[in-house]
Amino acid sequence: MVSNDFDLFAPGTHAFSTYGLTLRFHVHGEGPVCVAHPGGPGVIWDYLRMPEVEEFMTVVYLEPPGTTTSSRLPSHPHGYTRQLYSDVLDRLIDHLNQERVYLLGHSHGGFVVQRYALNHPERVRGLILYESAAATGEDHSVETARQLHAFGVRNAGNPRAEAAVSALQSVAAISDDAELTAALRGLFPTYVADYWGREPDFLPVRDSIRVVHISGRDADMTDDLIDDRAALPTLRVPTLVIVGRYDVMCGTRWANELHELIPGSNMVILEFSGHFGHVEEPVAFAGAVAKFVDYTSRPGTEKSITDLAEARWSTALSPRMAEVMPALVRLRCRLRKTAKSPQARYRMLLAWDHQSSTSCSETRTGRMPSPNAFPASVLRNIVDMLKYVSAILRDTSSGGNDA
Repeated sequence: MVSNDFDLFAPGTHAFSTYGLTLRFHVHGEGPVCVAHPGGPGVIWDYLRMPEVEEFMTVVYLEPPGTTTSSRLPSHPHGYTRQLYSDVLDRLIDHLNQERVYLLGHSHGGFVVQRYALNHPERVRGLILYESAAATGEDHSVETARQLHAFGVRNAGNPRAEAAVSALQSVAAISDDAELTAALRGLFPTYVADYWGREPDFLPVRDSIRVVHISGRDADMTDDLIDDRAALPTLRVPTLVIVGRYDVMCGTRWANELHELIPGSNMVILEFSGHFGHVEEPVAFAGAVAKFVDYTSRPGTEKSITDLAEARWSTALSPRMAEVMPALVRLRCRLRKTAKSPQARYRMLLAWDHQSSTSCSETRTGRMPSPNAFPASVLRNIVDMLKYVSAILRDTSSGGNDA
C-alpha cells in the first residue's frame, strides 16, 4: 500500500509527483538518509535491497521514471536521460525535506548519481558509486568482451555458461519487457563471481529480477551519451567506489579510472563478487559502506578533499572485520548522543579514532585477505573500544559530567 506521506520515513512504499509523473519510493532501515538509485536503465528497484546496510542507514529506494506505468513519459521508451533522472532525484530530496543525503547508485544508477553530484554537490553528504564507470562507448564494449571471454575460460565446458553469454549478447536487440526480463535472468550467471558454486543462494534473486525496456535515447532519438571524464576531477564530494573483482560490465578497470579521476575518493574491491556484491558479499559490502559513513559523519568542520585523500580507513576489509563495522557504527552514533558535553564527545571520539585507525592499519592490504584473516591485535583494539564504551555508559548513568 502507498502511504499518504504524513511520515516520509515510515517503512514501506510512498509516492510523490513531479513533471506530471507519479513516482514511488520505498523506505527501509534507520540512520542517516541514503537515496539508492537502481541500475538498468529500467531494472525494477527491489533487486537492490540491502538489508545489512539498512541496519545503520535509512535507505530510500527510488523507482526511477519509466519503471512503473504511472511514471512513464508520453515518449516511452525514449526520453529517459540522465538529466531527467538527476532532476527527479533533486525533486525527491526536496520531497524528503533533506538538505543533504548520501547517494548510492548501482551500475547505470551510478552514472545517474555521479551526474547529480556534479550538478548539485552541495546536496550530497557522500557519494557511493557501486559498479559505475566514468564513460561508456567503444572501449567499454571491448572491455566487456574481454571480461566475457575470461568468464568463458573460468567456466570452460559448462554449456550453461555458453547460454548465459548468449543471453547477454542478445539484450541489445530486445525491446519487449517480458523478453528482456527473460534475457536478464538468463544472463545472470555472468553477473556474479561463482553462480554455479552458489546457485541456491542466487536463484531467488535471479528469478525475481524484472526489467522494463528503456531505450537509452532522448525523446528526439539522440543517444544519451555518458562521458564524465572531463568533469569528475572537479567533483568535491566525499566518494566511495565499490567494485566486484569479477564484474564483467563495470569492473576494476572502470573503478580504478573513477578512483583516479575523483579527488580524495576511496575504492573498495570485493574480491569474491561480480556485479552484485550486495548479494554475493553482503557483509563485506555493508562493512565498506559503514566505514565510509562513519568517516564522513564525524563531527567537526567539513572534510577537505585532502583530508579524504589521506583518510586512514582501509581500501579493503577482511570479511570478519566487515562483519563488525555496521554494529560499531551504530554504537558510535549512540555514544555521540550519550556524551553530555562537547569535551566528553571530543575525548570519546579521539579515543575511538585512535582505536579504529589502528584496527584499519591491521587490515589494509592490496587484496582482500583470506576469510580467516582477522589479526588478534584487531580483536584487542575492538575490546579496548568496548571497554571505553562501558566506562562512558557507567559514568553517564551515574551522573558524571565529562566522560
